[in-house]
Amino acid sequence: MVVDTNLGRPEVPPKPTHAIVVFEGEHEGVFATRHDVSVDDGGPVIGAGQPMTGREVQQLYEDLLLKRRRSEPLDLLPPQVIAYLPGEAMVWVRKASVGPMHFNVGGKRLKLAVPWPTLLFAVAGGKLYLAALQSDRRPTRSTRLYHAPLMNVWESGNVCLGTAAHPAEATLEARGGWKDAVTRSSFTHTAQPRTLRLPGKDQAATADQLKFWRALHTRKATRVPPEVLVPMGKTLGQALEAWR
Repeated sequence: MVVDTNLGRPEVPPKPTHAIVVFEGEHEGVFATRHDVSVDDGGPVIGAGQPMTGREVQQLYEDLLLKRRRSEPLDLLPPQVIAYLPGEAMVWVRKASVGPMHFNVGGKRLKLAVPWPTLLFAVAGGKLYLAALQSDRRPTRSTRLYHAPLMNVWESGNVCLGTAAHPAEATLEARGGWKDAVTRSSFTHTAQPRTLRLPGKDQAATADQLKFWRALHTRKATRVPPEVLVPMGKTLGQALEAWR
């Protein structure tokens, strides 16, 4: 049994005790000072400052970060999530599946039932990145990535979302919204020419993309041929560094 010794007492609001002031000078660089804070009838008053060493600033940051992490709930990550920094960055895998793909090219709308490849989704800095994987196996930092064989994806993997509705945050709950921004929106054009490796072609234009997906739709294919995937020339670990 735990006895609440504050039972019946009004909660005392926290009081400021110290302030950190950061300075940035043309020649001095960046440095910080620590100030005692007193509270009188007029409110908090910041006292004279004492210079802080770099180690003191780092220790303060680590202490505050540790307290924040301890106050947050510890959640289990879904198996498809590869990396997660709450609110800042998230990486997850969508396994290969057959489903609708939408197009709006030259004012003509089209909906095809096609196999989607295994896709690696990454959200960082409010941007969405896509890459393709050769299999559904959980990737590691050394896993080689391939260009997503889709329109509206730049060579870096950055998705041109246009007017597509999408979440603003990188949270586990937002994964569905980011996925829908790709799978439920209409592809309009190729953003870079190295999305597909097609016989007799060095590049894949918008018309080539449409022809490729139409063919998969017509023959009711259940998988994207692995030989059409174009290597990105980087591993997952290298991509994560570039995307952040």
